Amino acid sequence: MSVSSINSGYQLIQRSKLLSEEAASEIADAKKMNNLEFNKIDNDDLSINKEKPSPSTQESLNKLQQAKTYNQAGASLIQRSNDIIGTILDTHI
Repeated sequence: MSVSSINSGYQLIQRSKLLSEEAASEIADAKKMNNLEFNKIDNDDLSINKEKPSPSTQESLNKLQQAKTYNQAGASLIQRSNDIIGTILDTHI
């Protein structure tokens, strides 16, 4: 007997993995390009620039948050499916 909700849960977790790998790669590439940006001094007020995420980094962080949500949803779906299957097995035994 095939349970499609478990398959859907695994698909959500796989999507989460792909999103997180993509976002991590984008963040790593951005860090390589801005390796020494944190050392720059702002001449207007002579304070060290605070590291602010660039728009592309912000998009990558949003992808990571989305991946986290997908992962939690997939894990919850699989857990609930396993709980239901366990209940059905207890009922039939």
